[in-house]
Order: sequence, then structure tokens, then C-alpha cells
Amino acid sequence: MDADPARGSLVPGWLSRWWVDGRITTETGVATVAAATRGMTSVPAEALAGHSQDVPHARHVRVLSGVLHREQSLAIGSDGWHPLGSALRDLTISGPDVLIDAGRRDPQTS
Repeated sequence: MDADPARGSLVPGWLSRWWVDGRITTETGVATVAAATRGMTSVPAEALAGHSQDVPHARHVRVLSGVLHREQSLAIGSDGWHPLGSALRDLTISGPDVLIDAGRRDPQTS
């Protein structure tokens, strides 16, 4: 999960060759999960399924793309970021490992 509140770098960086050719998109990810689960205090792991994407040529690896602009992170707010944490916690209980790129601390987005 790309959870850098300042600007996600997994898709534009590590996954850029698949972003350029359209196999990875930034149209779904943390912002769409946050919008779909707004108002929920706890988000089930299943809520991530329609928002994460398979990483090409990497078996059993999925990515939840991050925000591209600080404004997206501000719109998510802490009320959106905290429930994502509960979904990831529940996901790890069911088996897969979860790697979170939390970026750098920024008082304006934390």
C-alpha cells in the first residue's frame, strides 16, 4: 500500500513502466477506498479487493496505489486513513504480508 500522504511513489516510480502502458492505474487506490468507506470506523479487509491491482510479473503481489496530490490526502483526512489501517490489520490476520510505504511525515497531512 502506498500511504505516503504527500505523494505516492510506488506507481509513478517502481511500477512506472506498467503505469505508462496502462496495466497499472492510479484511478483506484487509497483515495477510492477512503471515499467508498467514508464514515466507517472500521473497514473490513474485503473492502480493499476492488481497489487494489495485480502487479504484472509478480505472483501474489498486489498494490493499492497512493495519492498523486497533497489535496487528495487532505480530502481523505485522518478519518479516512485510520480505517484503512484496520483493513490492513485484518488482511494480515488472514494470511498475506502487507508492506506499507508511509512516506515522510508532514504536519500538514498527518
